[in-house]
Formats: sequence, C-alpha cells, structure tokens
Amino acid sequence: MNKENLSLFESGQAQLDEVAGMLNLEPGIHAILREP
Repeated sequence: MNKENLSLFESGQAQLDEVAGMLNLEPGIHAILREP
C-alpha cells in the first residue's frame, strides 16, 4: 500500500471507530469490520 492508500485506509478506520462508539457496537464485531 502506498502512503495515500494507507492514509485513506486509516481515515476509514477512524470513521468506523467513531460510528462504532455511537452505535455501541460489540468489540468483536468492531474488530472484524476494522481489518480487511
């Protein structure tokens, strides 16, 4: 992955983290969704 792709991936992970907190998503499900 180049730097731009990694940055986009990290941005997506940050968005997922924020929404997972809002939804009180189970930690196990959050972990599965966080990694490709």
